[in-house]
Amino acid sequence: MKLLGIALLTALVAGGCGNPPASSSPPTGPTATALLPSGEPAAEIQALVAAMEAAVIAGDRTRYLELVDLSDPVFELEHTRWADEWSGAHPVAEYGLGFSDLAFSNGGATAQLTMTWSLDGNGPPRTATFGARFTNDAGGWRYAGEVGTATDVPHFRILVAPGLDGSVPGIVDDLPSVYDDVTAALGHVPAGSMELKLYSDSEALVANTLLSLPPILGWNEPGEALKLRLRPDGDPLTPVIAHEFVHFLSFDRAGTQRTRMPWWLDEGIAGFIAEAFEGPVLGDRLDQVVAWNEAGELADWRDMAVFEETPQSLWQFVYPQGYAMVRYVTERYGQDERNAWLASMATEMTIDEATPASFGLSFDELDADFRAWLADQ
Repeated sequence: MKLLGIALLTALVAGGCGNPPASSSPPTGPTATALLPSGEPAAEIQALVAAMEAAVIAGDRTRYLELVDLSDPVFELEHTRWADEWSGAHPVAEYGLGFSDLAFSNGGATAQLTMTWSLDGNGPPRTATFGARFTNDAGGWRYAGEVGTATDVPHFRILVAPGLDGSVPGIVDDLPSVYDDVTAALGHVPAGSMELKLYSDSEALVANTLLSLPPILGWNEPGEALKLRLRPDGDPLTPVIAHEFVHFLSFDRAGTQRTRMPWWLDEGIAGFIAEAFEGPVLGDRLDQVVAWNEAGELADWRDMAVFEETPQSLWQFVYPQGYAMVRYVTERYGQDERNAWLASMATEMTIDEATPASFGLSFDELDADFRAWLADQ
């Protein structure tokens, strides 16, 4: 159940928000020699990047991870999951790595890394360029992930890509209200802090998350950083951060793992709580769900229960339908009983078990009442 954040639906409806493919192919692997400064360390990094590229093409997860510095626990979890995907269910049809602007300092190095990839081989490959770090120890040079400037504030750590430092003050100013309002609304205070990574575009975010993803605006999984890109419309990030912070709290309540809530409910509670920061946009979703109900077009809840098993054709229903159900439950039973219902699904109960335990009726009966409520809106 990968959680793509509140803005995914907007991105899908708008036809995606990623950058178009580059007009020409970037340098990959050994062809990038003209971009390298002279010297043995540069040649070693060139060899490292070529070996990384070869391992991904071969689907060799073990060899690839030998080339990566996994000393940071958040990056280790993120990048091993990244490698799990292309070495398992989603192998690449095309993959290339190239770099430029290589610079050495303090025993390490940075560069602009350009990644190209395609999973099906149809059409032009996708392209992302982002700042990358390399470290050097007794085992030689290793890839260490994205370049980022860190800012620590209470309950949060913010890492932003080069050139995005100007976004930090606005984010920092809003974080206290996000923390206070969301923890109060969900009735849970986390044990630790949340790490937030900000990217300049969707393709850089996807390239550092999972290569199979469509262009997205946000991403959150247990133990990983909350990943966001700058909003293409220039709107503030606060509503997306609030939405994803709800997911963070849900993961925390379950012991830094996924809950037993269905995907649509996970997104529904995040959308409902984030509405206080979003304004009327989410409220408009209720009108859409009312129209679907009138036309007999509501999606089946069970078809949207698990992210990996939900067809992309149903993603457009997940967020608004989940939001509407949470709104109904909150209005009928109140915030405290709703939160107890959600908490019972953290690790112990399924929704079919939690609903009668919390509300005294089956989930199918709750669904029937929900549809009747929609008809009255």
